[in-house]
Amino acid sequence: MASYRAVDLLTKSIPSSFYGGPVTVAGALTPAGGLLADKYYPVRIPAGTDVYRVTIKNADLDSNGGPTLAIKIGYEPIDGSTPVTDAFVAAGSTILQAVAAAGGNMFAFKPVRVDKESYLVIEVSTVAATFAAGEITAIVEGMGLGTK
Repeated sequence: MASYRAVDLLTKSIPSSFYGGPVTVAGALTPAGGLLADKYYPVRIPAGTDVYRVTIKNADLDSNGGPTLAIKIGYEPIDGSTPVTDAFVAAGSTILQAVAAAGGNMFAFKPVRVDKESYLVIEVSTVAATFAAGEITAIVEGMGLGTK
C-alpha cells in the first residue's frame, strides 16, 4: 500500500469551521500508482465540518479492460484516530476509470460530521488492469459548526 499526497497538503491554508457558515476546501494530486489499498490524500477537512458534498474531477486513471479501477472515499483524522474510509462513497465506485465530465463527479449526501481535522482519503478497492497516472482534483463542501 502506498500513499500519495497533494504537494501542498500540509501547507495550504484551510478555513476555520469555528465561525459557522459554509466551508469549501479543494486540492489536487497526481498519483503514480493504483495498487490495492493505495490511498490518495488531495485535501484536508477542517475540524467541526458537516460535509454534505464531495466533487471529484479526474483524468482517466484506468486505460484498459477488466478488472476496472474502483475506489471508496472517506476521511482519516490527522491525529491517527479511527478513519472512516467509506463515509462519502462506498467501495466499488468506478469514477476514476474515465475522464470526468465538465462538472466532475458530484456526490451529495446527508451531512457527515468530521469532528477532527482530517484528510479526505480516496482508497483503491479494486486494482485496474492497466493503471495510468493522471490528476485527481477534490472539492469538499460543508457547514462549519466547530468541534464539540
